[in-house]
Amino acid sequence: MPVNNPNAPRVCVEGIRVSNVLPGSAIGHQSLSGLLHIRRSPDVHVTASRSALEDDETFREVLKLCAEQTLGHIASEAKRISQGPGGTISRVPGAVRQYDAQLKQNAPDGIFQALFGEYLSRFPGTLIEDASGRRLISKADLRELDPIWTIDSRDADLALLLSLDLGREISLTQLIGNIDNYENIAKFLPFLCEGTKSLSMISDSHGPVQVIVNSEIPRAAVRWNRGSALADILDVTHTSQYRSMMAARQRAQNQRDLRGHFVVYPVDLQCKASSLDVVASHFGTFVRNGSEIHILWSNIRRIVMELFASNAHETTLRAGLQLAQALFERMVGRQHLAGEWNELVTQLRVYGRISLAALPSDLSGLPVHAIDLTPGPRNWNR
Repeated sequence: MPVNNPNAPRVCVEGIRVSNVLPGSAIGHQSLSGLLHIRRSPDVHVTASRSALEDDETFREVLKLCAEQTLGHIASEAKRISQGPGGTISRVPGAVRQYDAQLKQNAPDGIFQALFGEYLSRFPGTLIEDASGRRLISKADLRELDPIWTIDSRDADLALLLSLDLGREISLTQLIGNIDNYENIAKFLPFLCEGTKSLSMISDSHGPVQVIVNSEIPRAAVRWNRGSALADILDVTHTSQYRSMMAARQRAQNQRDLRGHFVVYPVDLQCKASSLDVVASHFGTFVRNGSEIHILWSNIRRIVMELFASNAHETTLRAGLQLAQALFERMVGRQHLAGEWNELVTQLRVYGRISLAALPSDLSGLPVHAIDLTPGPRNWNR
């Protein structure tokens, strides 16, 4: 029978079918195909119905074996696509992500996921560029790098795209090395070649501390230091008040977005060509630490959090979130409605139970110098 046949055996004991599902897999999801044949192993037990393996200590060993074999298959595939005809190591991270996503969907067993995640963290599936060129490192190796850079620009994306399409590694250093008067990127090494796709991976162990912007290209290079986490996060999505508001909006079919989660990184922001306060990039929204816009954002963040903590009326909570969103849009250089801002501030002054002295009644006089690198998708998978 074909391996994608849901009735094909996946587990056999002494040649007798026991289950159509591999240990760790979900019933009905058969993209993880294989045959587990157990022979001469008296410690392996089946359930009374003989439809699955007994969940005991030996079963844990079987799960470990399945996780090891799965990673072994990924390793052989990585070797094939990187060393075969037209192969390049730039193809490996995308393949690893695809396998990982497939396993998370089709292998829900928590123990299996923990085992596989541990093995995968030591597998070289993350692409970086350093002084020696491009190479693959593991997630564990990435966590030890200090600092590590990410680069948000079309030239960095182009170097990756050319490597994928031409079948040979072309580093960003090679791509721009022969261009006269082009900015030297050696100071941004090592950097994560697929930063936007690996953002959650790096943010688990590092935090952004510096952003260097070249507004002429444009390009933003973000320096991440190990252990640094200085984000100004406004997150009320876990609160009962926010869930109640969203449920009411759904019932009323209100299409207007009411965000409850914002992340702003205060950093050392540098730009030679102009004075910048905010950079909106594919890696996040960065604001100059201590700037007027940063102080205003911190005040609004504090006010909204206090409103939710004090169980303010829903109308007031909604006004606070809309105020945060209006400022966030203003920060990244997008249009905001000045009249709406004035109305929201007035509403909070009337109904709020906290001090609003730090809030201006109008945003038009607030100088915000921002650059937005996010328009247009740059997701070139090959």
